[in-house]
Amino acid sequence: MKKTFYFFGGVLLSLCLCFSTNAKANKNDDNSNTSSIKNVLAKTNTVCFNDGFYNWFITYSETTPGTYSASGYLDVDGVHWSVSGWGSFAHRMGDVDLTAHNPNADNCQSGYVDSLTYTGTASISGNGSSTTFNGSGSWVNYCGGVIYNTGTWSAAGPCSASLQSKPYGPAKHAKVNTEGKNASNTVCFSDGYYNWKITYTDQGNGSYWASGYTTVDGVNWPVYGWGSFAHKMGSVELHASNPDPDGCTVHTDSFTYVGTAEISGNGSGTSFTGNGNWTSYCYGGVYANGTWSASGPCSNSLQSLPYGPAKHGKISDAKNASNSVCFNDGYYNWKITYTDQGNGNYSVTGSLNVDGYDWSVYGWGSFAQHMGSVEFHASNPNPDGCTSYTDSFTYWGNAQITGNGPNTSYTGSGTWTSYCYGGVLNTGTWSAWGPCSNSLQSKPYGPAKHQQAEFSMKLSPNPMKNISNVNYNLAKDAKVNITVYNFMQQPVKQIVNKTESAGKHSYVIDGSSLISGTYRVVAIVDGKTYSSTLQVVK
Repeated sequence: MKKTFYFFGGVLLSLCLCFSTNAKANKNDDNSNTSSIKNVLAKTNTVCFNDGFYNWFITYSETTPGTYSASGYLDVDGVHWSVSGWGSFAHRMGDVDLTAHNPNADNCQSGYVDSLTYTGTASISGNGSSTTFNGSGSWVNYCGGVIYNTGTWSAAGPCSASLQSKPYGPAKHAKVNTEGKNASNTVCFSDGYYNWKITYTDQGNGSYWASGYTTVDGVNWPVYGWGSFAHKMGSVELHASNPDPDGCTVHTDSFTYVGTAEISGNGSGTSFTGNGNWTSYCYGGVYANGTWSASGPCSNSLQSLPYGPAKHGKISDAKNASNSVCFNDGYYNWKITYTDQGNGNYSVTGSLNVDGYDWSVYGWGSFAQHMGSVEFHASNPNPDGCTSYTDSFTYWGNAQITGNGPNTSYTGSGTWTSYCYGGVLNTGTWSAWGPCSNSLQSKPYGPAKHQQAEFSMKLSPNPMKNISNVNYNLAKDAKVNITVYNFMQQPVKQIVNKTESAGKHSYVIDGSSLISGTYRVVAIVDGKTYSSTLQVVK
């Protein structure tokens, strides 16, 4: 211990002698150097101060000359709230920004806010436990990311160990169910193309609805969307719609921003930073995509530029775009792709899943403004003349499509008609929505299925060699058409085609010219189709 003491004493004596020698050699420089040392903070300095509500324990670390990062904690009723921020103290006095985070943030369901921020100016001198701090400014606190309240602060240090947190300082609020909920905050930001003016309204649990507009060439495009800002930073989605869509003759019909953002402050001074991906649409089909990076407050002098998400380079570039959508109608899942054919018309291809089998779909749609008419034709890959399933069916009606990819939104309704061997089997109405529910199971009896036929016919003998009889009974007068089809669904023999009276009827099927194989005997009675299998054995 003595050796150690003597060692440090020797070092200290050497330093003092060295300093004394330098002082004698540079007497005039001594005063200026000493003054400079006293006015510059150390590389790292810890300070404790109180604001009349809480004790703050903060450590400043120099990041660049004169600029310091801040970390530490705030004591609120015995609980430590973590603190982050920065300060600028090139001359011991400067700007400060400190944010305290509730370690048990609950969107203000209890008696505390989720976070609070102090901004202002402060003067710091000294070091360690004797550091003095004096500062003042304004504070803002937040519930679920939205501003709950504002006020002013004035703090001094060193701390008073006897200080107790008081109601209601910036970390607390008076009422859970009023001030902290259903609040709104307006933000203006620019993305290098357009100015956005958006209002977020708290829906609870950190979720916010977004509404507002973005200005494109002097025209305001309405915007809607959502955000999640439980800790001031979260995900955003904004949909901007052209108020005068023209199928991309000049501008796109709509575009969507998806990404992350951070919002702080209030009113005209609200700060916004964010980035992510954008997608633009023409007639509902994807036209282009890219990335965005935005910040605020707005620059009112910003002019929209070519070619942002609201614009395009060439009219021809806006064509032949495609968009996929999945929807269900209470019976089946449909997976459809629309391909732009120009002038608001789209060709349709895809598939329909019926009991694990994909039925091919083709058709068309007209979506000049996201909404228009649709027609879908679904074909059975294994048609059997309605023994188990219909051979095909068609949907007609109107639909609205918005969005892109797996989150595409689809709503529609109309009428359907099912067919067996070209004849109408049944009709009904449909109502569909999307995205799909993968758990949906096809049900009896949708347009792809049918109930047991009310009309029945008997073939005898069956199998036949050359001759068979078709026997049936009519409950009332009806138009009857009975035709024999081969395995390629081609008509090979017509048995009857006329209006018949009620009662029993029988006709001979002459199969002398038929080769061995399986045939279908199809009866169309007053527009409804029925069929039976006929075996020919030579």
